[in-house]
Amino acid sequence: MKYFSSLRTLLVIYTAAALFAVVEITFIRGGLHRRVEENVNRLEVMERLAETNHDLYPQRGTSHYMRGAIAFRRDDRKLALDHFERALALNDHGENVLYDYSVNLVLQDADPQKVNQAIKNWRWYYPTSRRPDPRTAKNPVDTADYLAGLRAFRKLEFAAARRHFEKDLAAGSQTEQLFYNYALALLFLDADDERIDSAIAQWQHAYSNSTRDDPRTAYERLVQSR
Repeated sequence: MKYFSSLRTLLVIYTAAALFAVVEITFIRGGLHRRVEENVNRLEVMERLAETNHDLYPQRGTSHYMRGAIAFRRDDRKLALDHFERALALNDHGENVLYDYSVNLVLQDADPQKVNQAIKNWRWYYPTSRRPDPRTAKNPVDTADYLAGLRAFRKLEFAAARRHFEKDLAAGSQTEQLFYNYALALLFLDADDERIDSAIAQWQHAYSNSTRDDPRTAYERLVQSR
């Protein structure tokens, strides 16, 4: 009987460990940049498992990241931030932790210096990551000036497009399409090299992980296709 009792205990422990492994894989491979599961009941189940995992392994950064990810999905960003920072304090430098921490700061309008440092850390550990810049998390709406510039651009009215893009930049817009199309407009206008280089450098700095071609390459391709 003792043998069977011990066997049952081992099976329970093994099953629990397997469940915790599934939870970790779900969050560690998924991250907040993936589509959020809308099934609240499922989220509650994951929350209970994450809490149990945290009780068993409180000193693991992964445990805090999992709790932070759940808090984020429940729109409790302050609690999420607390757990992400605890995970980082425990030297968890997984990409999801660094990236989601940066996204959380962006969405909370944190101090720009703190945001920039968080993004810098993520890029330092994962320089080849293909994830979008965390600053795009707010999904900014295209402004009237940008849309007017885009319409002018499509009509090949590059001088007008440039004026609208520059007004949008002066107003503080920092979307990738604005930086990129502004550089293209300058290329079509055959602006001076220094201005073109500056515009492209601005795009590259703000969106260093962009998968778009260099604007010069895109410009040459567009010219050849006309």
